[in-house]
Amino acid sequence: MAFTHVGHLITLAMRNLRLIPAGTFPSSEEYADYLDVFNVMRRQLSAKRYLTAAVADSLAIGAGVSSRTIGAAGQLVTERPIKITAAILRDTSSNDYRFPKIGNKLEYDSISNKTQTGKPCAIYYHSNYPLGVIYFDRVTDTAYTLLLESQKQMGDYADENTTLVDPPEAHEPLMYQLCIRIADQNSAALLTPTIAAKAAEGLRDLRRLRATETIEAINLPSGLTESLSYLGEVE
Repeated sequence: MAFTHVGHLITLAMRNLRLIPAGTFPSSEEYADYLDVFNVMRRQLSAKRYLTAAVADSLAIGAGVSSRTIGAAGQLVTERPIKITAAILRDTSSNDYRFPKIGNKLEYDSISNKTQTGKPCAIYYHSNYPLGVIYFDRVTDTAYTLLLESQKQMGDYADENTTLVDPPEAHEPLMYQLCIRIADQNSAALLTPTIAAKAAEGLRDLRRLRATETIEAINLPSGLTESLSYLGEVE
């Protein structure tokens, strides 16, 4: 079976659990029930960053601000990021200034003087709910455009006929994770050791895929960098 619609994942999960025979399909009630399970499962996997949507935003920042809320009802209107992975400040002359790192709320709180005006040199993010908060180390001296790259919550599927938007390499891990949850709602006896093992393996695969996308540069002390270069570990 080709994975085209979310209903295909639900069908295959139920067949693997022997809840429906091969060649048959779930009822409309089963599709609806297990679609809810699937959507909640994806939200959980998204929150744990096994599965997130990489999104780029271009947001207007006015003069005289040191923080902005971000979310559907925030000062910056877009879906609330789970994590901001990169940020660039663009001035009115189209000069870009990339923030070297994304700090957190604790780092922002440690700034003693938060009223200094100028071009922000550091950015901090607090992923509060329902609105996240972006902080700057300085009060903006003029208007800027904030370019963000972030990881966001995966959206829900509307029905079983909705086209899958998850990457193909995630289809099998998602199907086996769904098996775990469907079995939990029916009978633990449905869950075979093979399905449990494949579900665990699928999570490890998703974790490895996510790790390769989020590797960040490490600033090593100069002496250590020179030693590693001599050993052929750093170029």
